[in-house]
Amino acid sequence: MKKLIIAVLCILPLGLFAQINATTEDGKKVLLYENGTWILADTTSFSETVQAGAGGVYELDANVNKESNMGELLYEVSPRLEKYFGPIKGKVKASSKVIAQNGKVKVFFQFEYTLPDANRYYGRVQSGTIIKLYNKKDEEIELSLTDDIKFEVLEKYNFSFYTVSAWLTPEQAQDLFETPVEYLEVHWKKGAEKYKVGNEFLIMNGLKELKK
Repeated sequence: MKKLIIAVLCILPLGLFAQINATTEDGKKVLLYENGTWILADTTSFSETVQAGAGGVYELDANVNKESNMGELLYEVSPRLEKYFGPIKGKVKASSKVIAQNGKVKVFFQFEYTLPDANRYYGRVQSGTIIKLYNKKDEEIELSLTDDIKFEVLEKYNFSFYTVSAWLTPEQAQDLFETPVEYLEVHWKKGAEKYKVGNEFLIMNGLKELKK
């Protein structure tokens, strides 16, 4: 694997491609990135990525109504909560899935906290709140939350959570379809926070699920 990556990067000029498709000596398909990282790709996802890249935008039939499986996107320390609760309790957990409604695609997020009132520390989330996703190519994808925002408190369990979503343009969906997400940034009312994503392929794989 290492021999293949070194050989390919030596042959191609830096910055020529953001993503390189390659096959190892034992037949495994991989995607190579400018920053030296690489990912394995199974036969299906490798083929879909090549075909989708040629088209330029992510498209679904207008009659597609389905959603991907919900999964954990990140579990990270919140700088704001850490000041009050320390690095163990001061964490935020975010789960995500992608949803197709009549062929249009949106990303759904659920943010969870082990405290009874997250609004007190972040401020109330509203329609138009910005979430930014940063992919492996260090590209910024800016999303604007829709008005289907819910905030719930489970006082018995000392727990609260937000559920929010944002529509994707075909171009944004294409970017997320092709490249893993590395960071997520939420522009809370009381200040933005940026988190390292744990499951970088969750949204990418969700978009692939919608195409099946």
